[in-house]
Amino acid sequence: LCAALVATVPLVAVAIARRCGASAYVANAAGYLTIASAVTSYAPRPQTVAELCFALVLFVLLGTLQRPWLLLPLTILWANVHGSVVLAPLLVALVAAGRAIEYGGVPPRRFLVAFGWALAGTFATPHGLATWSEAAAFASRGELLATSDWQPVSFAYPIELFVLVLYGAVLVAGGVPVARRNAVALLLLAVFVPLWLLHARFLPFFGIAAVPALAIALAGSGLERRRSRKPTTDVRTPWLALPLLVALALTFALRAPQSLAVEPEPAATAALVERAHFTGRLFAPFTAGGYLQLRGDPVQVLLDTHAIPFGPDVWRDYRTIEDARAGWSEALARRALAGVVASDDGALATALKDAGGWRRAARASGYSLYVRTKPTP
Repeated sequence: LCAALVATVPLVAVAIARRCGASAYVANAAGYLTIASAVTSYAPRPQTVAELCFALVLFVLLGTLQRPWLLLPLTILWANVHGSVVLAPLLVALVAAGRAIEYGGVPPRRFLVAFGWALAGTFATPHGLATWSEAAAFASRGELLATSDWQPVSFAYPIELFVLVLYGAVLVAGGVPVARRNAVALLLLAVFVPLWLLHARFLPFFGIAAVPALAIALAGSGLERRRSRKPTTDVRTPWLALPLLVALALTFALRAPQSLAVEPEPAATAALVERAHFTGRLFAPFTAGGYLQLRGDPVQVLLDTHAIPFGPDVWRDYRTIEDARAGWSEALARRALAGVVASDDGALATALKDAGGWRRAARASGYSLYVRTKPTP
């Protein structure tokens, strides 16, 4: 199902580009570009459904809007799988504002109706109004800001560098003239470029929102004229091959070597688990938890780099234990943790040695695995 949804997104992007007036050839080129920006949704996760819903909502809005009620089932589906449904009314508002600029007046009444349907769909969940309050608080939580998903783009992942170079070069090579006829495309870029740069998780949504601008840039680059093999003096078309080459070169030169090496903390943690033959519930460093899961180790970590499923109470206990704050022993007991991986020079290791009830079962690369010598209280 995930693969089918992911494969559908570029097809919807092609349809979006066609609705923006692009030729079939240019629209297909725009669709291919969205494959790169959708890569973070390739794993089975709710965001995969959300990205497709985002694309379908934009597709409906860029049409004649004769049936604005279509936004209701789309947003209901979206709301019940992912909190990013709050972007649906935003999309309606952006397209409506763009159309108002293009028409030189107020947007057509059908956009107001569409906004109502999109907004109503966001409430059709067991959470109701809380969907909005939770979404508003989500990205501002200190716990989540510690994860790469909710940090500004830092190129910690090669795909972000790849998309930035690829999309940027295409948009610059073809250009998106600042004109009333391009108001929708420019407004979508103006909102979703900053969103992506501020929070890396917005990458797939940016990729779809940029399709109208990509269609304009690809058409303006001379791509269509070059394909038809008609005589042309346009020298911009060859530049379209450059972003792909530059992005590939930078990705492999700057990031590929690091992606093949395991960082010291996860490597040491995995070695400790394997050496001590530990199984069960384990307190492991944040960066090591996800690696243990990927390896298939027989442990259940308190917290890992898939930070989103864990609530504030789990984060509080994690930090209490990690820093050996007051109540750290109680937090370990509350979470029924039978093992702890701690840095040898950290406060947690010192606390474990002084507290009693724990013994060091293994040591590797500056980290130690401590296991309980008494049953969990």
